[in-house]
Amino acid sequence: MKKPLANWDSPEDLMIYLAYYHQKEIRQFYIVAFSLMVLALVFLNLTFTKSYGFCVFSIFFLGVGAKLGYDVYTGTSKRLGEFQSYFFDHPGQIVWVYTLISENMPFGFRLFESGFLVLKMLDKEEFIFRIPPKELKNLSLYLESELPHATFGYSSEKADLYNLTPDTLLRDKED
Repeated sequence: MKKPLANWDSPEDLMIYLAYYHQKEIRQFYIVAFSLMVLALVFLNLTFTKSYGFCVFSIFFLGVGAKLGYDVYTGTSKRLGEFQSYFFDHPGQIVWVYTLISENMPFGFRLFESGFLVLKMLDKEEFIFRIPPKELKNLSLYLESELPHATFGYSSEKADLYNLTPDTLLRDKED
């Protein structure tokens, strides 16, 4: 799939954009799961006759890789479909939208940033999309025009309100 442009003229363009990054994240999970399984098989092959402890260790990681791959396979495509249902059919259920930027800094060296778009629903369902950090602000502004009833931005007060009664985060369309 070709990378979509970060300009949204319609909600359908937004869904294509989110689907692209969602599929990219799924591919990354599959690569991790497959790599873990291959490493476990190689390690199992190298240690099969030498040590039962390492064999059990290898079989454990083979199972972990298989479980990760299975979980990604069964759960991820359903999540994007659920979000599309909320966005197109029940947009009033989306009550809170905020973005996060996580900086990965092992040993104090900044390697890269990860951006996340978090959408919280009235029924306490939550959708998180990994988005490039430089595109989060424009995406948030577009969503604010599409979801005038939702609250935008993160604060601990909003988190407390959401945990108590999510409907208090709904805004009037005139605000």
